[in-house]
Order: sequence, then C-alpha cells, then structure tokens
Amino acid sequence: MKRVVSATAGGAGRRVRFTGRLYRIGQLRCVDVPDAVARVLGGAGRIPVVVTIRRASGQSSLVPKRDGGHRLFIGAALRRAGLVESGDRARIEVRRDARGGEPDLPAELVESLAGIRGGLAMLRSRSPADRRQLVRWIEAPKSREARLHRVSRAVAMILRGKRRRRFPRPEVRGRSPDRGRGPARSRRAR
Repeated sequence: MKRVVSATAGGAGRRVRFTGRLYRIGQLRCVDVPDAVARVLGGAGRIPVVVTIRRASGQSSLVPKRDGGHRLFIGAALRRAGLVESGDRARIEVRRDARGGEPDLPAELVESLAGIRGGLAMLRSRSPADRRQLVRWIEAPKSREARLHRVSRAVAMILRGKRRRRFPRPEVRGRSPDRGRGPARSRRAR
C-alpha cells in the first residue's frame, strides 16, 4: 500500500513524500509511485526528479508504466546509501529536478564549442543521456592533459555529426580488452 505522506509547496521545488515497497525488474530496483505524487510533480510522461531516501539523495526519473501510473527506479548507489533493498518498505521524498537531468558541461568543452559557429547548438541537439555520457567520458581521466585531449576528440565528433551510443570506455587496470575475463592468453597456453 503506497500513500502520500506529505507535500510541501514551493513551485518547481515542491517536495512530495510517500512510502512504497521496492521490488525487482530483472537487475533493476524500483517502486511504484502513487498517482497523486505524479500529479503534484507535473503529470504525464517522464518526470526528472531528485530522490531522497534516509538523507541520501540522487537523480532519477518517474517513468510511465504501460498500465498507467509511474515507476521510480532506484540506483545502486542510492540504495546502498539509503540502506534499502528489494522487499524493503522505504519512506521516499521526491522533488522535480529543475535541470531536467541536464549535466554540468565542462568549461573547456563549452569554450571550444562557443568559438565555432553552431557548435553549442549541435551539442544541445543531442539527447540528455548522450550529453551525460559525453561529460562522464571527458571527466574520467585524472590528468588535465588527458581531459583536454578528450575535449578535442569530443568537439571533432560533435562537429562531424557523429552520434555514438557509447564513447570509448576508459581502460581499467588489471583487465584485458576481452570483456574483462581476466588476462589475455595466447593460443599456446590453451
């Protein structure tokens, strides 16, 4: 039984609390959201939200279900920080995400694209998920030189109109390129 516990006023920053039971869909954990919560936050379609469970916060979305209503997916980091797992009842607070899931773009990327006519427009034409993935890929290296190199590669890909579902993954030490199955072996060793 899910119920709306309370709602605080405040326009786009309106917070709504409800209690729900987490369940699994494959490897994902989610909770069904009461219709009243979705109405308070903006109604139909995908609604970007900031979720708080036991003082742990993270970004997610209220996603429409086939049979009506919405579902809220709870990521692993938020589950660990909020100490909840499948089958647990949780008191959940959600508020509409004013940024709409939009990532903070690295200053170097913005500067590089601002100097090119239509560069920022080409970046904005990509989906929010693609922009988030691009930002994660650029910010992954520790050294500034490596990040700047990735910015130049990203600018070139954006200007060519190349839409990649995945940017090159950073290498992980101790793993071989053959999908992380351990050290690569030669044919003689088999």
